[in-house]
Amino acid sequence: MGKLLRDPLFRRFVSASFFAGAFVWVAVSYFGVELDVVWVFLTLSFVFVGAMVVAGLLLAPVVRRFNSKPPLLARLSEEMASEDAEQVNPGEPSDRSS
Repeated sequence: MGKLLRDPLFRRFVSASFFAGAFVWVAVSYFGVELDVVWVFLTLSFVFVGAMVVAGLLLAPVVRRFNSKPPLLARLSEEMASEDAEQVNPGEPSDRSS
């Protein structure tokens, strides 16, 4: 139990839940927001997040197919490394320590 309480992910979840509850409480009690409006907002939030999860699951194979090539940054670093290798004269030692 002590290890669970020290886990940063668990602590973020607990603090986020607490602050979300406080936000709803302040909205309902101080600003006169009806509780039905809060429930509709909460329900539609879950529907939206669920739809994004489903969209991600459906689009993941398409994205994976386009990502079969190495990323652009990896290709650039390979090109820069090959250019650096061409610029260094192999007959003379390079003095890069200074």
